[in-house]
Amino acid sequence: MPDTLAILAEALSLMVKATIYSAQWAAAFRKRALAQLSAMTNREKEREILLLRERIAQHEQLIGILQRQIQDRGKKHRFQIRERLAILWCLTRTASLGSLDLV
Repeated sequence: MPDTLAILAEALSLMVKATIYSAQWAAAFRKRALAQLSAMTNREKEREILLLRERIAQHEQLIGILQRQIQDRGKKHRFQIRERLAILWCLTRTASLGSLDLV
């Protein structure tokens, strides 16, 4: 049976390898994304920026709803109609935006 020190050394080695592989993968992904971005026309870039701004606004709205949920944690909280509609709107927009092929 291997001793604890050998197990810890192997675990540390695996963690370092995983960190290196993830950094290499992130660099390759970043290079590919930059190559795709440079190949886009200005019109496509503007469309992508608008899409990302919409997503940011949706996420900010959902974050506000979730923060309210956390603040009212002890109370029995029900979503207001406005919050329910916002959640449904975000879910439908995300589903419809996910079906677009922008790249």
